[in-house]
Amino acid sequence: QRLVHAEASGVLFTGDPVTGRCDRLIIEGGSGLGERIVRGEMAPDRFVLSKKGLRLRERVIAQGPSGRPCLRPRDIRRLGRLALRMEGLFGSPQDIEWALRGSEIAILQSRAITTLPRAAARSGRVRRIWSNANLVEVMPDVVTPFTWSTSVEHASRVMGRPISLQ
Repeated sequence: QRLVHAEASGVLFTGDPVTGRCDRLIIEGGSGLGERIVRGEMAPDRFVLSKKGLRLRERVIAQGPSGRPCLRPRDIRRLGRLALRMEGLFGSPQDIEWALRGSEIAILQSRAITTLPRAAARSGRVRRIWSNANLVEVMPDVVTPFTWSTSVEHASRVMGRPISLQ
């Protein structure tokens, strides 16, 4: 993967991982590479948008080196539209890492938000499956195809239903 020499970078949540509200987008970012934010060397700018209409609800600008926001209003809206498409594509609230260089937005990574509180889970937007199986103790390392092929029949009997590789 090639390095994006970003003018700005950060993270975008399509649901609030702190409050569980799924009616807003939260964009946090700063100038340059995101590494400075991750290391705690720089406070990020924060933009909160409503999902409906992508209206800016909150804007907190950290006093970075330039004293200006890391994103222009049009880039905030572009990130918002892209995030809504990704949430629709993946079917759950997303935690998206992004980088901006010129007019190009690079998506570095997207994954489901795993820390949403129960409020979001009750909304039906997040599905969690709980189990008391001690799989980590039984298979503490990567399962090889051979191990899986010999274990799947046994696991199907224990679970009381067929387990598929798909």
